[in-house]
Amino acid sequence: MTRLFLHVLALCLLFIAGPASAGASGVAYRETTLPNGLRVIVARGPPDPQVTARLMVKSGAWADPPGLAGTAVMAAGMLTDGTSRRDAQAIARDVAALDAKLAGSGGLEASVVTLQVRQGDLEPALLIMAEVIRHPAYRPEALDARRKWTFEGLAAAYGEPGGLGYQVGAPVIFSGTPLGHAAEGTAASLPRLQAAGLAEFHAKHYRPDNAVLVLAGDIAPEQAFALAAQAFGTWTSPPGPPPKAPAITPRAPPWRGVVDLPGVSTASVRVIARAVSRDDPRYYMALVANAVLGGEGSGRLSRAAAGRAELGEGASSVFSARRTTGYLSANLAPQSVAVPEALELIRVEMSGLSANPVAQDELAARKGELIAGYSRQLLTTRGLAAVIGDLALFDLPLGEIDALPAGIEAVTAKQVQAFAKQVLDPARANIIIVGDAQAFAPALTLQTPAMQVLGRGDLDLDAPDLRAAR
Repeated sequence: MTRLFLHVLALCLLFIAGPASAGASGVAYRETTLPNGLRVIVARGPPDPQVTARLMVKSGAWADPPGLAGTAVMAAGMLTDGTSRRDAQAIARDVAALDAKLAGSGGLEASVVTLQVRQGDLEPALLIMAEVIRHPAYRPEALDARRKWTFEGLAAAYGEPGGLGYQVGAPVIFSGTPLGHAAEGTAASLPRLQAAGLAEFHAKHYRPDNAVLVLAGDIAPEQAFALAAQAFGTWTSPPGPPPKAPAITPRAPPWRGVVDLPGVSTASVRVIARAVSRDDPRYYMALVANAVLGGEGSGRLSRAAAGRAELGEGASSVFSARRTTGYLSANLAPQSVAVPEALELIRVEMSGLSANPVAQDELAARKGELIAGYSRQLLTTRGLAAVIGDLALFDLPLGEIDALPAGIEAVTAKQVQAFAKQVLDPARANIIIVGDAQAFAPALTLQTPAMQVLGRGDLDLDAPDLRAAR
């Protein structure tokens, strides 16, 4: 397909692209779909010399083949490790020459390639981005190098309570579903990954009708559509429909356990409740409830732990909404001897949300923080591309970009209380504790009799019950 043809194609797309829309956020957006099925969205926010291009493949760790945890993450990470036309050094050199940043990453529900570059250099940079997405080499020696690097990162994480607690999270939260494994892979699964298998995964999932391209910046839609057609217009899909993401509905009973790390002075305590999906009508209630409970450190958990050195710093909570499910995690990093106290504090604060309505001044403060944080995210092209991309990934109307502040503002204290009663019951939550069990196990057993204790050598993230076979 010649460049002239692509130029004509891009001009034709302007007639079928949707009209520009802009609302309270000040973000104007237009979209079109290339003939090959690639959805292209252009978002214009505040003036910024940088443009962010974000391409999302709608396949992530849920698509990992059985026994091969880490496939999606490895396949995405290796995109910049060489193509059929240039090696990793050439890619890095050419990207650096444009003063750009280009990286691939895999997640639970999608694989993402992100490019940041000056607007004037978008055309050559986008061609490099398209090359790594469409023609990765997956050379065995590159896989060996990245596998070694991944092993080193996991070894560091497994030796630290917070890191290990995070790794245990997905197998516990999503147990029994395609998301119920460690997305980055495990000591058992990583050696089984082969270059040919990664190439097969790429051929199956990296296809234009299974992807969305977002271009965010001070760029005219007509120019952006033309560049997208030039870079991706000849990308083709294999026969048949694209892979369909499964509905994830965790049903396993709550997991409550301790992973023993002898000798560490601090611990990780996580209490994780199943929450709601991104399209659930209670989504905004969940956002506000999370902000009141802990958020990024200004909520009740932080205030309750303030001045108590044994409970550590960084008390927080995280609400993560997925396509068909979600979770809310309350987190503390206490000294090992204070684990029972930390667990009780989280239980008390979770229960407190359902016991009484939130005071109006507290509610207003947490709402204000949420809205301000969201507004700041839209001020950068990277943040704007991420917001638009998530809406597209979850098949939500792009107009939601303007609805979030009003949705948050409309949440009432009674709604937060009702949401907490429905979702944030500590008795139905997962509990993940990582630390020196000898320092707290006797007291914890009296407090929570059903807790199981796994030695580090007993832990198997590939096993349904996390316990290694003997």
